[in-house]
Amino acid sequence: SWRVSEHEILIEISDQGTGLSDVDLEQVFMPFYSRRPEGTGLGLSIAQKIIQAHHGQIWVSNRPTGGAKFSFTLPRQQPKLSIVPAIE
Repeated sequence: SWRVSEHEILIEISDQGTGLSDVDLEQVFMPFYSRRPEGTGLGLSIAQKIIQAHHGQIWVSNRPTGGAKFSFTLPRQQPKLSIVPAIE
């Protein structure tokens, strides 16, 4: 899902799986951390760096009904020149 506010855009991605353990919640953005044997553990740490480079934030939580939810925000900035109309 996504929401637009005056200053930022919030995007939330969730699933209905088993959720994440307390250790996973603390480590999921650490480079090279992975529960999967074939995983490199780089995907979420790279995503975090990209979002932070654009002055956003990313976090993860477990949903009360089961599953995990990854959320991130990006600032909403109006470009000086744009052919795309502003979102009101």
